[in-house]
Amino acid sequence: MRSRMQASPMKMVSYPLQEKNLPAKLAVDYTYEIANMRYVITIVDDQVKNIKTENLDGLKQ
Repeated sequence: MRSRMQASPMKMVSYPLQEKNLPAKLAVDYTYEIANMRYVITIVDDQVKNIKTENLDGLKQ
């Protein structure tokens, strides 16, 4: 997975992230599809904030 993530993501979305009582920060979601899995990795302040995974096998018909 690490070598695949060095390639360009399928999608990249940036948006302001407002957390309670803190100034807004810029969040960036990077979307990758690797081996029938979708990974959405959220980066805030150059750190991984969240990783969402989704199995794509269940989505195909």
